[in-house]
Amino acid sequence: RGQRQASGREMTLPDKHCRYTWSHGKLFHPNCSIQTTDSVLHIRNRLFAMIMYLLGSLLLYHTVYDKRLLQHPRFLPNQIKLEINQGISAIPVMALLTVPFFLAEIRGWSKLYDFTSDSPFFGYTLLQYPLFICFTDSGIYWIHRGLHHPRVYRWLHKPHHKWAVPTPFASYAFHPLDGWSQSLPYHVYPLVFPLQKGAYLGLFIFVTVWTVLIRESVRPREKIEWLLTLFPQMTQSICRHQW
Repeated sequence: RGQRQASGREMTLPDKHCRYTWSHGKLFHPNCSIQTTDSVLHIRNRLFAMIMYLLGSLLLYHTVYDKRLLQHPRFLPNQIKLEINQGISAIPVMALLTVPFFLAEIRGWSKLYDFTSDSPFFGYTLLQYPLFICFTDSGIYWIHRGLHHPRVYRWLHKPHHKWAVPTPFASYAFHPLDGWSQSLPYHVYPLVFPLQKGAYLGLFIFVTVWTVLIRESVRPREKIEWLLTLFPQMTQSICRHQW
């Protein structure tokens, strides 16, 4: 008889092999059952997003966020707590919705490649970074504009604009479908264009941090002018939310 898991379900050969490869330091194997891989991906996505959200927001709140905004007349009572509650409620749903994209990448259905030598042509290793940024930034711009359409704004995007004076903790305080839709360009890109796996991981971390950074509002400017030069959006979010 086959070995049984704690739940009583008989462990299939793919599950055995998947557990074996995990114990030897390999993240996934093509023979892993979809159910096993799906569960692992959801947990990984959820934990990664939670850690980056809470730690990143906390760091920026205590370093460059202008605390004078807490006295703004449109700053809501208990707003930070409300932002965090909405963020940690949305992240599990967004993580679940992104699992199919990561599953497609693991199954080899994307254009991700391992080594620089596998790039389409000489110089693409450097070119992939601006291409990724241009593609994703343009995609998010049009998705964001679409979310402001009267037919969907009230249901999807308005909860995020509840924060007229956002703090870094508002970076993930979305309706889950709103946050997920704005992340789509990041996941669509490697399905359409070649992208080196190491670059993808680095860019994925970068855009996660970027999500927090662009919802900053910082003063006095003269102390961190270099940061505002790199990320001018840090002073624009509060304007978008108030008007």
